[in-house]
Amino acid sequence: MKKTRKVYVGDVAIGGGSPISIQSMTTKETKNIEEVVKQINDFEKAGCDISRSAINSLEDARAISEIKKERIFLL
Repeated sequence: MKKTRKVYVGDVAIGGGSPISIQSMTTKETKNIEEVVKQINDFEKAGCDISRSAINSLEDARAISEIKKERIFLL
């Protein structure tokens, strides 16, 4: 087995013998803040450690700061 080094995504360790982390990606347009926050909350309830969202526009990028206010879980 190849040796890997540990890196962190927020406070979640990945690699270097760390436990497997569960991640998912939102399917809603990031600019739809309420829908994305709901989906991230659902991920967390299901045991998800890392949530990812696509940033396809300036509007999406601006929405991330609002989503982070609602959900610290988002990295």
